[in-house]
Amino acid sequence: MMLVLATQNKNKIKEMTGLLGAVPWRAVDSSWSAAETAESLIGNALLKAAAARSQCQGNEISLADDTGLFVGALGGAPGVISARYAGANVAFEENIKKLLAEMKNLGPKERGAVFITVTALAYPDGRLVAGCGRIEGEILREPEGAGGFGYDPIFFCPALGKTLAQLTLEEKNSFSHRAQAVKTILPYIKQEEPRTASAGKIFNKGG
Repeated sequence: MMLVLATQNKNKIKEMTGLLGAVPWRAVDSSWSAAETAESLIGNALLKAAAARSQCQGNEISLADDTGLFVGALGGAPGVISARYAGANVAFEENIKKLLAEMKNLGPKERGAVFITVTALAYPDGRLVAGCGRIEGEILREPEGAGGFGYDPIFFCPALGKTLAQLTLEEKNSFSHRAQAVKTILPYIKQEEPRTASAGKIFNKGG
């Protein structure tokens, strides 16, 4: 059994490599793309998994995910469009700048946020499995840390006293939203005869 990862994001692949352990995998071809047109994380994850499945061979299973940052004081924004919050095909720093500008006048008690990842598996016979992971934290006023990617430099974890960008890859993979989401679907990857199931509660909004 081979997994086909529905991403060309090098940072995401790096995290996935550690999370999947001994599970064999390969990334989709560079020509692969999938329109994220759904209004929920699970919808987009399923769209990407199905699109990647078209590149699979034999009994290969596709694995996709979709992640969103949800700020309660902003009504759940950036949410489903977190990756393109400041527009399509812009540097991710622009997403961070836009979010920080919108939160400029918010006090400490209004800066709570939730990071959510939904994972999705697509099997050769069309069956699907979805899993979910989430962590809670706060949005800082300025980025801190050089690790991670995306919103990691501004997502502060109070229990650790650090942002996700200040953690090692091993530390982040021990508890992150993506780590939890992958963990929930690992049993379905490893079992010989997968069954249709939801491997975790799916959240469309933070809170």
